[in-house]
Amino acid sequence: EPKQGLGILSVTGTTGATGNQELITRVIKNPYQMNWPQPFIFSLSELEMENGCIILERLRLIKSSPVIFETTYFPDDKLNGFKEINFSDQSLFDVLRKEYDINVIGGEQKIKAIKAPIFVAKLLQIQAKKPILHLERKIFTSKNDFCFYSSLYCFTDNHFLFGTF
Repeated sequence: EPKQGLGILSVTGTTGATGNQELITRVIKNPYQMNWPQPFIFSLSELEMENGCIILERLRLIKSSPVIFETTYFPDDKLNGFKEINFSDQSLFDVLRKEYDINVIGGEQKIKAIKAPIFVAKLLQIQAKKPILHLERKIFTSKNDFCFYSSLYCFTDNHFLFGTF
């Protein structure tokens, strides 16, 4: 059984919920703008579809070992200056709270076991098709009509997931 927990299922975010486990966040792709991928992991409103999205891709490591690859999707109409922020070793939830007065209040998530896709296996430094967890999340915030979304691939051989969401 894995010995260390990752607080990924938390309204405080991964950074705030992992405790003193030497969490490192590496940005794989700085925030960039594009149309929403189709099909998307959740239903989107007409306004979200019209405005497109900003995407942020990050890799989370514990003690230099990759454990989570996350792609986060934001509506592109409420986050001025977001693409210029450096998210290396920085809490996304803290940035939203401090820079945009947006608090995470909960969410909806789907969790399933899958075989690691090749691009994810490379990032997590595991064999392709090794079993991993895939989480798809819709995150509700304190700002009216503003949700954001994330797709996380989690390698849990040495860690378990926990938290309140």
